[in-house]
Amino acid sequence: MSTIDQFESTFRSAVKPLYTPEKITLSNVLIISDCEAEVTQRFQIQLQNYLSALTTQEQSLNLQLLCTEQSQDLDQLLETINDLNPQLIVTHRHLHSQNKEHLYTLGDHIEVLTQITEVPILLFPKAIVQNKNPLEVPNKILILTDQLLEHPSLVDYALSFMGETGQLSLAHIEDEIQFERYMDMVSKIPEIDTESARNCLKEQMYKDAQDFFSVIDQSIKDEKLNIEVRASFRMGHKLKTYVSIASEDAVELVVIQGKDEDQIAMHGLSYPLAVELNHLPLLIV
Repeated sequence: MSTIDQFESTFRSAVKPLYTPEKITLSNVLIISDCEAEVTQRFQIQLQNYLSALTTQEQSLNLQLLCTEQSQDLDQLLETINDLNPQLIVTHRHLHSQNKEHLYTLGDHIEVLTQITEVPILLFPKAIVQNKNPLEVPNKILILTDQLLEHPSLVDYALSFMGETGQLSLAHIEDEIQFERYMDMVSKIPEIDTESARNCLKEQMYKDAQDFFSVIDQSIKDEKLNIEVRASFRMGHKLKTYVSIASEDAVELVVIQGKDEDQIAMHGLSYPLAVELNHLPLLIV
């Protein structure tokens, strides 16, 4: 390697990502449900507390409600959403779905909403909507994405939903099968020491995420927020490992990336995560 290449590598390695927390406040929230009127109205009251961290003294929540008759027709629902222009949609899985017994689906209405609207969607399991127990402010939140560097707003949403104290979990998973495929190719190049390459490559694969997670942690401390940042770096099957982490940390809300610049459908990893984590509230941003 030339001296210039060494200098460039050292310089690029020393560059740190930047992050400054930005508080997200909401005033216009739209609730969509196909539950009975009594259940939906109770859920609307429960949400006042669940979303209370998003309010300020100057700005309270305006919770608008669309019941069964107002939300069953999908085209009309999309038109109503466009007219109301909410900052957040709150709904539940299997909205107006005929296949409520099939756990591993979001339902047609929800899949269209995630593809068509630009509004973040807070998606609850229907059992939580129907439950009479109070909804507490989530203080254990997990962000699951393979593109956190490109979408730091996911951190802003997670911190904004959280109360004054809490735990923010961040995870970075590298695909083990893909890594081993690369290493198999490296092992066939005589000029490269395979074991040294394995160690260096694995370290570098984690480095960007480790640097960014450290920046997030320090930024939260600088803001005097009483929030613990827990970071996990692993290699394995991405979907299975993410689902495992959600169970290990006993999280109360999962934040995932919804939009993909290259396709209409939900971002690649987010859809299977949304399907698998059917027992948890999801914030799809």
